[in-house]
Amino acid sequence: MPYLSDRFFALGLDLINKPARILDADAEFKLDITIPKDILIMAKLEDLDGNSYDKATITQRVGEKGTVYIVFPKKGNFILTLFAKHKDETGSYSGVADFGLKASAGSDAKFPMLFKKFMEFGCRLISPLTKPFKMGPDQMVDFEFYAPVEEVGVECDELITMLTKNTAGNFAGKVKITSYPVRVFMKIGDRLQFFCSWE
Repeated sequence: MPYLSDRFFALGLDLINKPARILDADAEFKLDITIPKDILIMAKLEDLDGNSYDKATITQRVGEKGTVYIVFPKKGNFILTLFAKHKDETGSYSGVADFGLKASAGSDAKFPMLFKKFMEFGCRLISPLTKPFKMGPDQMVDFEFYAPVEEVGVECDELITMLTKNTAGNFAGKVKITSYPVRVFMKIGDRLQFFCSWE
């Protein structure tokens, strides 16, 4: 069984996946969790030697269903730690759960860095989730995001591409990727506010 602290339950969190002592995975894994609307959650991946892997996890939600997406940098055993707090709570997140994961393969995929507004506004990445991207003068990447604003765009190499809303209510469009960083922004009033970045 995974380790679930008293605070995990006190915050109203719950597992959708059937719990197991060790979760078997390929190079990628998804963990589904019930997350109340007033709770923020994030995750960290470490190997058994205590090495932490940046941009190996991302947590997204639709309503009260949250999903922790994980990419493993190599084959082996890992510990996934979940952190949570109330949306209006000041200070750091508290560790609320640990899961053992056994990856049968590794990947060079990396999630973007998320900025504070991403979680505050309930933004969501649909495509792409991870880099590396195909690059070149004729290479176009399909982007799709959800953000509760009227304008969203992508900045790459000082070129801005505005996305348009599709029938699903998400912002979508094709973007030419020539270099990193690749940053997604939303327009709030007269200001551009970045909410994620692939470095």
